[in-house]
Amino acid sequence: DVLRYAEKIPLLGAPGKTFSYSNISASLAGYLAVIAQKNKHKSDFMSLNLYQGYKELLQQKVLNPIGMKTATLQASSAQESSNYGKSYKFKNGLAIEAESEDFDDDPLAPSGALKANILEMADYIRMQLNYGKSSKGIQIVSNVNFG
Repeated sequence: DVLRYAEKIPLLGAPGKTFSYSNISASLAGYLAVIAQKNKHKSDFMSLNLYQGYKELLQQKVLNPIGMKTATLQASSAQESSNYGKSYKFKNGLAIEAESEDFDDDPLAPSGALKANILEMADYIRMQLNYGKSSKGIQIVSNVNFG
């Protein structure tokens, strides 16, 4: 559905000339990685569940090598944790729990649906600051992509 929707969105400008952040574009990039990976193995990508493929690829290529054992795309899994951080809003001068906008199987998951604790996020940031190398010494993102 995301692919079909994206093809109908008009460009704001020529590629490489105009910048505009888009959750849909970021999600497409995540799903294109799944298609490219499956194409490498000669799978029929038209029969893929792109969300499930993204979830598996993220786990295999990013979360596991970094050591992010509890990070998840599933809102329900994160909310089950006793360490889950809740959002609050003020109403009549009182802080009340806000209703979560997260949900399971979000089709825009590649653009920011990952839930992780602060220690695992620190490991992720450490990898970013270390030019794609995890604290375990595993190269997760090529050094060229940080140039």
